[in-house]
Amino acid sequence: MIDILSSVFPILFALMLGYLLGKSLPNKLPALASKVLGPLVWLLLLSIGVEFGQIFKDPDAARNIIYTAGVFALFTTLGACLLIYSFCKSSEVQQIDAIEKKKINIMEPIKECVIALSMVFIGVILSLFVIDSNGALHDLPISDTLLYILIFCVGIDIVSVKLSSAWRSPSVLLIPLLVVVGSFGGGAISSLIVGEDLMTSLAISSGFGWFSLSGVLVSSKMGVTYGAIALMTDLFRELFAIILMYMFGHNFAKECVGAGGATSLDSTLPIIKQTCSKDIIPIALVSGLLLSLLAPILITFFLSANH
Repeated sequence: MIDILSSVFPILFALMLGYLLGKSLPNKLPALASKVLGPLVWLLLLSIGVEFGQIFKDPDAARNIIYTAGVFALFTTLGACLLIYSFCKSSEVQQIDAIEKKKINIMEPIKECVIALSMVFIGVILSLFVIDSNGALHDLPISDTLLYILIFCVGIDIVSVKLSSAWRSPSVLLIPLLVVVGSFGGGAISSLIVGEDLMTSLAISSGFGWFSLSGVLVSSKMGVTYGAIALMTDLFRELFAIILMYMFGHNFAKECVGAGGATSLDSTLPIIKQTCSKDIIPIALVSGLLLSLLAPILITFFLSANH
């Protein structure tokens, strides 16, 4: 228990420190933090790519990582969507303004995913030049440090999220709860398919699409192979969510918000606004916010419980 608390504390401290600082300077810091988040994530992914470079030099290892991540992404996404469909069936098809339909642009989120993958790939290429013959890294930015800075900036950015009293509605809070349970169920099924330890599988399933977080946390505890699996799992989850939103967002809005996981607070929020009715936005914000807060805690908990 002490190990779990000591692992979770720095994450919670960085998050709360950022939030309190953002609250004290609400007119300046949140806007600055939102601008810094993108480049900071790119730098973090670049650093992750360098660390993962040794693994991706082995084609068999790379295929195993992609296969395992694909299984986890598929079943965690399905688990969340099926639970939401079972408990939160929509009474009617969501109506979208015709003007909004014209604004739908799939290229922006796809571009973000491509950039993320590209930064990891560039990092892998750079690893050829920064990893010596003994497999040791030369002086580079430390991923853990970048992660804490990222979480600190997320804490500042959260200040800018404005929600009405409707967020306390049980029906709204039910969505992130079902995403958590569904992801755990999908992770348990995936552990049987790929033959992985249950606690490790639950840790990999707890990223909820936040790839830059899960990749670093899992890598720091279990090595770069598992870190690569966690990162690819959450990248695939975000890609699956994007596809589902454009295909089914008008009919199954809540299910698509669940598929988006933590990303419904940021990267997939524009798609939710475009493909779903406006009354689904508070649900997306609350779900994304709560899952973003839960992800680092749950990942760290399962990783610590496994050691």
